[in-house]
Amino acid sequence: MASDRGHTTGLTKDVGWEMGARRTVAAGLDTVWDYMTGPGLRSWLGADELPPMRSRTEKLRLRFDWTPPGTTRPTLLQLTLQKTKTGTTIAFHQEQLTGREQRKELLTHWHGVLEKLEEHFQR
Repeated sequence: MASDRGHTTGLTKDVGWEMGARRTVAAGLDTVWDYMTGPGLRSWLGADELPPMRSRTEKLRLRFDWTPPGTTRPTLLQLTLQKTKTGTTIAFHQEQLTGREQRKELLTHWHGVLEKLEEHFQR
């Protein structure tokens, strides 16, 4: 794993292992928010409804506990949307991971989700 002057990528002092993945899609903020919190929920969260929120800022951010498939330990997952000149950036940030291996698995997972979302918004 990459290291810069004794720092291991993905390992923080305060929350342990974390990861982030983002991509800009060619759709407006309202369109992306409505999809991500409605009919597209299953495409990125694998659920039909949102779990209880730690915090929610309309058309900007969702923060909630989420247990990745195949695990029993919850993590803190954050979805953030940001309007850009060319569309909307979708960002996933996940904290409280069990270690380097889970971080690697979840990076692969979220990059795959982002690829599918990008394809959806190109239609």
